[in-house]
Amino acid sequence: MFTGSENIIRYNYKELVRATSNFDKANKIGEGGYGPVYKGTLRDGTDIAVKVLSLHSRQGAKEFLNELLAISDVTHENLVKLYGCCVEGNRRILVYSYLENNSLAHTLLGSYLAPEYAIRGQVTRKADVYSYGVLLIEIVSGRCNTDTKLPYDDQILLEKTWRYYEEGNLEKIIDSSLGDDLDIDEACRFLKVGLLCTQDVTKRRPGMSAVVAMLKGEADVVTDTISKPDVIRDFRDLTLRSRATSSTLLTSIMARSSPLSSEETTRTSITFTAISERD
Repeated sequence: MFTGSENIIRYNYKELVRATSNFDKANKIGEGGYGPVYKGTLRDGTDIAVKVLSLHSRQGAKEFLNELLAISDVTHENLVKLYGCCVEGNRRILVYSYLENNSLAHTLLGSYLAPEYAIRGQVTRKADVYSYGVLLIEIVSGRCNTDTKLPYDDQILLEKTWRYYEEGNLEKIIDSSLGDDLDIDEACRFLKVGLLCTQDVTKRRPGMSAVVAMLKGEADVVTDTISKPDVIRDFRDLTLRSRATSSTLLTSIMARSSPLSSEETTRTSITFTAISERD
């Protein structure tokens, strides 16, 4: 433990090296924009998820620990429990509880994460728009986006909302407990805005200023070109799509790599980065 919190354990680096078999690739369970995540096992048999933050972070040890203190007491069914951290030199490592396959996927992906962030670690404004869209649909429907207790076809709220939208029965997804004073047209407008925010093609998602205008009724909700929401159902789906993305990217790079001068290679890399950031 360290001063300021009774809930955060301060791990030493050697302990985490031992727990993850020296961060063996076989124990790697994912990688996001902030660094890779490894499965590990402590000496007492506790399974953990170890997130190694990028060394490029400029955050100092004091700032890092203060941020941990702020979130250490937060608990929620859709959040993985934070056990502690490791701060040694320039190393910044977070230690979470480990959840097996589908449980981990439902916890991390069944909440509000945009698929492009879950798959490629891309953090963009349109990823935030996606998250807002999920939240909006949850509010109007009165249920969580993921509920594994329901029949398979009804487990993912976005999928069910899209089916009702295609059938022209969007009002069926509205929370029945909202009462007789509910404005059905307004509720359906909110749901359509939510669907616009969660479209599979990120460039089709509206900006937040447009979202606010549509919610206020100051702008029309144009649904002529609305596309199906992008959804990751489970851990297997995430794994397959991540591999497909990596394979497509590798093929593209190989196709451009023969033969290129160092100047051409640099230009290609810059172009790819710029395209990714425009999402």
